[in-house]
Amino acid sequence: MNTDACKALGEAIAQQRNNSGITQEDLAARADLSTRSIQRIEAGTEQPRYETLFKIARALNTTPDQFILPMWERWVESN
Repeated sequence: MNTDACKALGEAIAQQRNNSGITQEDLAARADLSTRSIQRIEAGTEQPRYETLFKIARALNTTPDQFILPMWERWVESN
């Protein structure tokens, strides 16, 4: 996955998390992930597996498409 797409994914997750009013630490605990993983995903430096995206979406009471669509749009723009 290209860097722009990873950044778009991270930005979408961070925006949803901020809209939910929770910290990275809270999201990590709810999704059963490390805080460092959440930080890396939101920074666009870690490409999460599908299962990780599903856990994050569930923890944020949303669906994975809320994160994947912005990532896909950024990928289309750069290719």
